[in-house]
Amino acid sequence: MSAISSDINRLDRYRARRRIVAVLARTSAVSVYEVPSGRTLRIESISVCNVGTTTATFRLHIVAPGESAATSNAVYYNIQIRGNATLLDDSPRYLTGGDRIAVRSDTASAIAVQIHGVEE
Repeated sequence: MSAISSDINRLDRYRARRRIVAVLARTSAVSVYEVPSGRTLRIESISVCNVGTTTATFRLHIVAPGESAATSNAVYYNIQIRGNATLLDDSPRYLTGGDRIAVRSDTASAIAVQIHGVEE
């Protein structure tokens, strides 16, 4: 195998990081992304921004197939964010096919959530 073929094979396996979710949270838990069957998702960063001027509370859940958003699958639960403030989490998380991400806020359209990662 030539050096060029080897480089192409490495590039073919490379998956670029991309934005997986960009959403304004609602006042009820809503699934905003589901990992396709047979795929995995490596979450590389979660950004939660309060775009309002007053404190808002949010929840973020990683929900397995057949489950609903609950305290048992919460990543963040009733976390308060001051107005115009941002929380950034760069802890890696791994999801498998059928897993869902759900978010909610106590204030409609106050919490903007962006999740970046790699789907393979």
